[in-house]
Amino acid sequence: MKMTFLKYFAVFSLWLFPLCLHAQGTAIVEGVVRDSRGEAIAGLTLTLTNVKTGITQSTVSGADGTFRFVSLPTAGSYTLQAQASGFKKAIITDIVLRADERRFITLDLKDYASDEVTVVADFAPQINRSDAEVSSYVSEFQIQTIPTDGRKISNQLYFLPGVAPATGYFPEAPNVSINGQNSLYTNYLIDGFDNNERFLGGQKFDVPIGIAQNVAVLTNSYSAAFGRTANGIVNITTKSGTNEFKGEVFYYSRPGAIIDAPNAFSPLDENGNPIRNGFNRNQVGLSLSGPIVLNQTFFFFNTELTQDGIDNIIRTPAANAVVRSQNYSYLFTGKIDHKWNSAHQTSLRANVGIVGLDNAGGGAVQPSAGSIQDRNALLLATKHTWIITPRLFSETRVQYSQFYWNYARPKEGAQPQVVLFSDTLDGGFGKNELLGIVGHPGFTFDQLEQTWQAATTFTTVIDDKHTLRAGIDLLSSTHRLFGGGNPSGNYTVRLRNDAQFARRSTFSLADIPRDVEVLSYSVEVRPESFGANQTLLALFVEDSYNVSPRLTLNLGLRWDFDNLSRAGSNTYDWNNLAPRLSFNWLATEDGLTVIRGGYGIFYERILYAIQSDALQFSSRSPAFLQQLRLLQQRGIIPADADLDALTFDGNVTATFIGRDAPEFLRGKTADELRANVNTLPPRELRIQNPNGLQNPFSHQFSLGVQRQLTNDLMLSLDGVILLGQNLVRLRDLNAPTPYATTPFAATASPRPISDADASRPAGVVVGGARQITVSETEGRSEYYGILLTLKKAFSNNYAFQLAYTLSWNLNNTDDINFRAMDANEFQNEWGFAVNDRRHVLALTGAYRFDFGTTLSLNLLLQSGQPINRTVALSNAVAPPGVSNAQDYAGFYGHGPQYGDGFAGNLDRYPGVPRNGERLPGFAQLDLSVSHLISFGDVGVELRADIFNVFNAINYSGYFANATQTNRAQVGRPGDPIQYRSAGIPTQYQFSARMVF
Repeated sequence: MKMTFLKYFAVFSLWLFPLCLHAQGTAIVEGVVRDSRGEAIAGLTLTLTNVKTGITQSTVSGADGTFRFVSLPTAGSYTLQAQASGFKKAIITDIVLRADERRFITLDLKDYASDEVTVVADFAPQINRSDAEVSSYVSEFQIQTIPTDGRKISNQLYFLPGVAPATGYFPEAPNVSINGQNSLYTNYLIDGFDNNERFLGGQKFDVPIGIAQNVAVLTNSYSAAFGRTANGIVNITTKSGTNEFKGEVFYYSRPGAIIDAPNAFSPLDENGNPIRNGFNRNQVGLSLSGPIVLNQTFFFFNTELTQDGIDNIIRTPAANAVVRSQNYSYLFTGKIDHKWNSAHQTSLRANVGIVGLDNAGGGAVQPSAGSIQDRNALLLATKHTWIITPRLFSETRVQYSQFYWNYARPKEGAQPQVVLFSDTLDGGFGKNELLGIVGHPGFTFDQLEQTWQAATTFTTVIDDKHTLRAGIDLLSSTHRLFGGGNPSGNYTVRLRNDAQFARRSTFSLADIPRDVEVLSYSVEVRPESFGANQTLLALFVEDSYNVSPRLTLNLGLRWDFDNLSRAGSNTYDWNNLAPRLSFNWLATEDGLTVIRGGYGIFYERILYAIQSDALQFSSRSPAFLQQLRLLQQRGIIPADADLDALTFDGNVTATFIGRDAPEFLRGKTADELRANVNTLPPRELRIQNPNGLQNPFSHQFSLGVQRQLTNDLMLSLDGVILLGQNLVRLRDLNAPTPYATTPFAATASPRPISDADASRPAGVVVGGARQITVSETEGRSEYYGILLTLKKAFSNNYAFQLAYTLSWNLNNTDDINFRAMDANEFQNEWGFAVNDRRHVLALTGAYRFDFGTTLSLNLLLQSGQPINRTVALSNAVAPPGVSNAQDYAGFYGHGPQYGDGFAGNLDRYPGVPRNGERLPGFAQLDLSVSHLISFGDVGVELRADIFNVFNAINYSGYFANATQTNRAQVGRPGDPIQYRSAGIPTQYQFSARMVF
């Protein structure tokens, strides 16, 4: 399943180059021209020019003074000119556009009898005069000056209103949460093209800052042209070549432990001193752009090569060490833009990413369980824009992409995995403490996704009042996964006496005593390759209705289809109609205050992982099929459901727990068990939802005001509401009766698994299932936010943005693997979301001194994230004082459950609310100082970045995997908090960049 990038690139390029469709996103500039009394000027000629690309368009203002320029490439910058007898000539310069933007400009002409030129502004106005879109914009100046770790564009988004670092559900989860929602559903676009790996979510191609011209983050009330998320959209506009030859060469260095502050949880050496650990990085890259043919054909090329040396802390009661991982990332981008004539523009863009993440160990994982993760991406995108008439234009897009993801290539080959716990007597390491994980990653995940996207959009200016836009967007993905558990077996064991085991820096399988107590043993019996296709189709139509020069209504309707909604039913979710309604009213005569608001329905794609899990963890064993028939008889599964459509011969992981577990390293092998696959112990199995799935969606409301305080200063205040419906979660169709109905509830003692199993409607059957799990779309969420932004464009040597977000975010599911802790009692799970933060204050700014030095900063302040009080840090480990620890299977007796290690919704004591307490807040200041030395047309920039200047210890608010944060705290509300991790300490980054 290795990717053959050159083969795909060559074949695709040769086939498509004659078409050479345009890959640069296009935009619209529209507005109104008025005299000094505020009255419309009709019949005025306006000219829009892009000197850097040779594009010139002219138009005449209508009877109401409105004008419009369509199908504008985003390369370079534009100058707008207007002149009429009796007025000064007006010019607006340096208009920089983003992909799929509609920019509204109010042009006020001053009375004057001569031909004197008046420059209205050297930048475009910042207030939104087109619609109610609540969005933020990162300019190229900000991209270049913001202190940024690793040149990753996503790291710059934390400082925008409504955006915060995400708490994800696996280490490589997307790092950006918008409106406090699950980061998996953020929709990433490059020039309007899809850039989402569809198995879980996040970027296929990890966009570096070297290719970004600007970034727009759409949070609420955006156009019907955007969809496939009930969350936010990150739309990155890439650079293009112009008539000017330009380039840069750079080198970035992170020296690491030599000068970085030690981590707050650094292990100690034999003298009690912290072992210095850090993060070493070397990055080199170059960008080149310019004309191939002046005013007609342009090229852009960028490559960025990164190698990281990461000091991973191994820290358990039995092991303290720092081990080094070596990551690599090789990113390539190429683009050719061609203008055939004034009506047709075309180009081709390619992105290649070759990424390897080295897991050499860390936390409890010892080096012998280390692995390499491959994340390789290829995107080949084309777009064609055609101005059919002055009032009609079209845009056609085609993209092929693939994403290869091998999550864990074992470093030491095939061997058992062993999870080691201390004894129950507190004999030296503490009671039931996790001491380490050795031997193997414990699973196989080798996946390839191949995706085609084709879309076309038509925009027509019907008259001076109506601009109609309609389009179709088809996206089809093919997935293949070779997955399963560990064919060599996974053991969870406990020392009989801590004295048997000596504390050391690291340990391996050979160091574990052979007489340990085996708590569980699992082995993959049937490794399997399987997959399916996902097809997404969207249609939209939208009318921008200029009711008057001061009032614009946007009336849109979108329809989305997702074939994964069928699941195990015989029909699809066909009714995903999403109205988008908004208004934009110029509230004051001076044209500087806008009131805008909107309502819309926003549908979300179904993550392919839901389909994949239903295949991988299903079975067609006779015993399991008999259980499903019994559930049909009891009305839990529809009587007419097709069991063949619900099930699949997926992977078979045999699990033996408690008294059924074998002696250590004496478990039966996959070959020994394969012949008896239908007589294996009961386990958790999945089926497709017999009722089908509904696409998640949200009702979104927004109301806000924007005020242009000065030519370069804008204030924005918006209130937003998101009401999420049909959110994905897991349901056990074979759930036991709730804990509250048992005699164990009276004493608040753990429920034996035998008691829970006895109440399951389909029983617990050898060769069949204990839990019969299905993904359902019954979850809901509520988000209420107030967003305040004060933004100053760069002028007088400085720029800044201050963003404050006040929000409340509640739900009863945080992730696709979220389940109720007790018997589908989701009414007990309503609480604050894992990404809820009451207050977020972000400040970015830059000051450029006249002598070539630029000082810039980031300041991020957040209130704390929620604490989830749990019985233990693992549902497999009994809390202190439990007498039947060997038979313990979760406080509620549910047994082993898939997903506990992802969503982290572990068992809580009865009556303890989910996410009911708070961790401390987050505070971090980053600084950057750079100096540019000019040698004619060549400049050399020297720069230093300092992250977390004051070495603040942050126990929440940083991007991390949920299970690696401090959010899960053992005990009951009010118990002491045990911190296990923190955000980065003070770290340094140095760079040198030559521009020419």
